[in-house]
Amino acid sequence: MEEFTTPREGSAERGLDCRPAPDADTDTGPAADQEWMDRGIDWPRYENALAPALGELADCARAERALMARRAHVITTVMHHAEDAHRRWATTHPESSASLPSRLVRDLAHSSAVGELACLLKLTERAAEDLIAQSTVLTSALPRALAALAAGRISCRSAAVITDVAGELPPTVVPRFEERIVAYAEGDVTDAQVAARARRLRDDLHPESLATRRRRCHDDRRVWIRPAGDAMAWLGGYLAAESAALIEATLTALAREARDAPDERRTMEQRRADALVDLLTDPESLSRPGSPAATATGSVDRPVAGPAGRPSLPGTGWLARPVLAVTVPVGTMLGGPEPGWLAGFGRIPADQARQLAAAATSFTRIVTDPADGGIVSIDPRQYRIPAALRRALAQQTANCRFPGCRARADTCDLDHRVPHRQGGTTDAENLLPLCRTHHLRKHRTAWRMLHGPGTTGTDTGTAATSITWVSPGGRRYTSEPEPPPSVVLADPPPF
Repeated sequence: MEEFTTPREGSAERGLDCRPAPDADTDTGPAADQEWMDRGIDWPRYENALAPALGELADCARAERALMARRAHVITTVMHHAEDAHRRWATTHPESSASLPSRLVRDLAHSSAVGELACLLKLTERAAEDLIAQSTVLTSALPRALAALAAGRISCRSAAVITDVAGELPPTVVPRFEERIVAYAEGDVTDAQVAARARRLRDDLHPESLATRRRRCHDDRRVWIRPAGDAMAWLGGYLAAESAALIEATLTALAREARDAPDERRTMEQRRADALVDLLTDPESLSRPGSPAATATGSVDRPVAGPAGRPSLPGTGWLARPVLAVTVPVGTMLGGPEPGWLAGFGRIPADQARQLAAAATSFTRIVTDPADGGIVSIDPRQYRIPAALRRALAQQTANCRFPGCRARADTCDLDHRVPHRQGGTTDAENLLPLCRTHHLRKHRTAWRMLHGPGTTGTDTGTAATSITWVSPGGRRYTSEPEPPPSVVLADPPPF
């Protein structure tokens, strides 16, 4: 029986048996129907009962999307008429705009129209402003996105993401951005995937350098606290990507140190939260038994001060060393301008990539094809998956391969497409990252995984190829791999 190779934090603590069924890798096509019949389950009848309900839900989704497209048109019409109504009122009340500059007169007309819409829709005026801005961009600058939304081919949230990102780009590159992102959003992808792809396309197409945009946006960094119910609160922040990644990795490392402490019952997320509180309010507590970072040695070093008194980068001050996965092109290491890639976050300026690389205590050399970023070769003979191969696959395939899942590949199980006991190799050609939820779904439910759109399940595939999943309701969803960091998704903008 093939065991999962990298149990997610928490499942082992609960004693969960996550091994697949003996026949888990053969449940495709007609054989699967017969298998269900052998178990006493009328699979065709179950599938036929589910399909109409799914069809009705799909109709509701299409209607909702068409209604959003219509609403965008109506909102722009309402704003036009409301602003015009204010201007006509102002002409009959000249004292209202006497001695006012023309810009303020226009602002008053717009403000009056926003109030009209906000009261009608029961929104705050800030929310109404956002809705108006999205509707204006969608109807005036994004004809492909508007048509796809009206036809139900993209979701409402994806349309909102596309309009938000388009509003951050110069008008000259918006058509190229729209062409690529709409084509992507019409596939079997979720809103989160569309948002990630939109950010990446934005970086590819923006005529302003990443370093310049980073310097400007870095001035807006901040932390906020918002009250929640039940005597709790939310803590958030807007930070440099490498700083956020370092915080995340440090909290994870500290929480893992406490995993094997006596009587430890907290979940991974609870330990991470406790580690954050201890770091900010009582760093000395991290050395006490039972703390998030308690270890066999009973102590954790304090962070070593770096430039300007800030804590140093990973590996220089903590017993529980955080790990950051950063891809840095050789040319960048030699002083070139090409951005690096921070796993889970995206591109970072060359200067920040070099700083992280300079502080690294170890490197993993990954040989890739310069054309598509694919891994060139790996030793396939052993069953246990080497750490270097895990890291290499995480660079080739960023996320879990279930449709829409954004779980990072470096936190996923690696599933042997062809089981090792059946001759399957432990290499990039036969391993796929699946998060624990979707690994279980593949082996323990009626979901089936095929390789390549429209295949029968007999074709070969890799972590970097399309995978088609068949749902219990008989619907097919295609999971496309996220291109590796070395691949540019759009033609570079003119300079």
